[in-house]
Amino acid sequence: MLKLETQNVAKYKIDIKMENDNCSTQINDIVLTKDKLNKQVNERDSEINKLNLDLSSKMDMLKFKDIEMTKLKEKVMNLQNQVSEREKDRKLLKTNLNEKD
Repeated sequence: MLKLETQNVAKYKIDIKMENDNCSTQINDIVLTKDKLNKQVNERDSEINKLNLDLSSKMDMLKFKDIEMTKLKEKVMNLQNQVSEREKDRKLLKTNLNEKD
């Protein structure tokens, strides 16, 4: 009877060891998966940071272009005003010229 109980205890010890080994394998798999996921997250973060830098650079470029556009609009307005003044002068000269005739 004692021999049978000793065999049962030995069998349970083997079962427990196998279960511990299985748990250790599962834990190792989980750790590897976690490490892979962390690596992917870090890669995505790096990509996001690069995209944010690129976006920031492009936004700065747009601001610069907007400033240039504003300056060009001001030049166009000035030129239009000059043209308008020249047309007024031309009409006045034409009127004066017609009056002298």
